[in-house]
Amino acid sequence: MTTHGMVWGALLVVAMASGGCTAARMAVPSELKGQAPALPVERHMGLTGGGSLRFGPHQVTDFQQGWTSAPGVKVSGVNLRAESTPYRFRSTPEGEKTRAVECQVTRERIEAGGLEADVQPRRVNCVIAADGPEFPAGQFRLDHEPGRDLSNPHGRVTGRARLGEVALEIESSTRLEGGASLAFAGFHLRQGERLVAAVETLNEGRVWLAPDLTPEVRVLTVMVSSALLLDSGWQSPTE
Repeated sequence: MTTHGMVWGALLVVAMASGGCTAARMAVPSELKGQAPALPVERHMGLTGGGSLRFGPHQVTDFQQGWTSAPGVKVSGVNLRAESTPYRFRSTPEGEKTRAVECQVTRERIEAGGLEADVQPRRVNCVIAADGPEFPAGQFRLDHEPGRDLSNPHGRVTGRARLGEVALEIESSTRLEGGASLAFAGFHLRQGERLVAAVETLNEGRVWLAPDLTPEVRVLTVMVSSALLLDSGWQSPTE
């Protein structure tokens, strides 16, 4: 088991003990609690990595994850490798046009004497395909900043998304119901100072969307939420 896996596992034990052995759940932000219903995520994944998912009226189809490539260079017993994993899907927010999204997960690792460490932490870049002048291309990016000390062992993930005139800020959340924490409980999506969505990446996942989003904001929010749910790298181990 990796060091991160041991830390996550220990934190999960604490969380489940404090919650009477119930499943760990992300704490719902106060801005959305009581205003936005939780949308459970329904997943239908194939053995070969393909599949689909749905949360509420929003659908994801044609999900495909490619093989991880890891070319490396070895010098004097030190191995440096660059890992890259692609995945893609088609997103259909309620009442909107289906759009294709392509993502690339990358990181660089160094290995020496049986020890490994990240040189460049995990990074995700996604492109939303354009579809004519009325549907411009969009993009979003996530960067993992590892924890540097015991006061912040998980680190955090931050990112930005843009589609047309709409821009969102993305940040990971470690908070669980009951006050415990976990490496990745989920994500918060903001437009300026306003929280527009929360995405739980634990278990099967849940999504909360602010009820009065404009169509343009809802489209980008649904696409980013879908990408987060499909990326297993943000799902903390549960066993």
